[in-house]
Amino acid sequence: MNLQQNDNMLRSYYDTFDARHDMCRRELLNLLSCTPIAAHPNNASHLPKWLTYSRLAVAALLLVAIGLLLSLGGGTPQTVYGMEHLAERLMTIRSLYLKGWIYQTITSENGDEKLEKFPTELYARRPNCLGYRSYGFSIPGGGKPSTVTSAYMASNGKETIVVSDDKREATIANVAGDAFYTELMVESFIQSSIASNFLQGPPEYYRKIRSVDFQGVLCDVYEFDQEEVPFAFAGRHRVWLNRLTGIPMKSETNTVDESGVEKLSTRDVIQVDVEPPVSLFSFQAPQDYKLIKLDANKAEDLDMQGIKLSPYGEGGSDTTWLGSWHSLNVEERAVLACWYQYDTKEGEKVFFARQPTFEFCQGNRSRSCREHTISTNKVNDTHWRWSLILPDDNEPVGEYMLSIKVADEKTRTSQELKPLRFPRERLQEIIFEAQRRTLPNKSRQELFSLVDIESIE
Repeated sequence: MNLQQNDNMLRSYYDTFDARHDMCRRELLNLLSCTPIAAHPNNASHLPKWLTYSRLAVAALLLVAIGLLLSLGGGTPQTVYGMEHLAERLMTIRSLYLKGWIYQTITSENGDEKLEKFPTELYARRPNCLGYRSYGFSIPGGGKPSTVTSAYMASNGKETIVVSDDKREATIANVAGDAFYTELMVESFIQSSIASNFLQGPPEYYRKIRSVDFQGVLCDVYEFDQEEVPFAFAGRHRVWLNRLTGIPMKSETNTVDESGVEKLSTRDVIQVDVEPPVSLFSFQAPQDYKLIKLDANKAEDLDMQGIKLSPYGEGGSDTTWLGSWHSLNVEERAVLACWYQYDTKEGEKVFFARQPTFEFCQGNRSRSCREHTISTNKVNDTHWRWSLILPDDNEPVGEYMLSIKVADEKTRTSQELKPLRFPRERLQEIIFEAQRRTLPNKSRQELFSLVDIESIE
């Protein structure tokens, strides 16, 4: 290659755009005014020498630019994800693993307060593998000592272990347990985690505040800063989003309750589609813990309460109680809820003594709803009510939580439920199976179907 010749060509190219504008203009006008010539080898049009060099130079520069782009990876377009459609992406995962910390102010025996942190861990894999560590905090205030309880459980579809750190005992059963109950718990953990760990407000309200390198991966950090949320809580939520996979790698929640106490929780490990961690699924009793073994072949070892519907959440005061089962998202147009409410009077339960209010909530947003009672069933000592909750604005349910609230003269009790999504065929099966569990054995009561629900306006 003759480098000197190329240098002259480039000089000619730059000279053209530097000092020969008049000549360029005249020659270009002459070219434009020429009569078109038929394409024939003997009728080739001769361009000015300077224009030929210029075209060659431009082509050379374009080739250099393309080479640089390819060497930098610019030749392969990549999708960069944001917070939009995060819930839909997470609904397609097979398993979810979370590990982090919760921070809680604890009062010691001598009245001193100290912020302590407690490790959290959760693993859920569809359809029936679940393990998690949980805590209970009793904070009486007034300088009285706090009480902390902890436990963890794991079930892999073949065996189950429940460990109580307070009682220092472990129960291991060689039974899969209630497959229906376990499936719903797995779905609840996965789908509720989307709301509690990744989307505490509408995606459009999250703003990108910076990009960082997190564990060798480029992540965009999004923040949802809310002045107030349901029940007078205020706080901030941040998500570290892997921009190339669209899956969070870390999240952090900071809230302030009604009494001004700040609470912080982090999820420092977020993994999807991974195998169960040994830390939860060893099925070994901790050292020095009492071991209790249950045998599936011994009927007296089995707790049959799972055959009926068990409350997913329950709470209340001395006189007013509210309980609920999982809620189901019905094709985005409504939510099917199963719940009960009772007051205690002279040791007796008076069911549905108070009418709760129903709302859809997300962050500091709320949407009013109307309740349509479908049926009320009694099984054992509980009256379950099936209700269809429809939003007044007739908009899709989306990622909103269902909030059920009931109040008496002194206290307010509430339940927040994540409406679970299922494919239509499976949703119908779940509706039938759940209804059977709210009916006495051998009941002949007719069950309502998904089609019946969809006919309700």
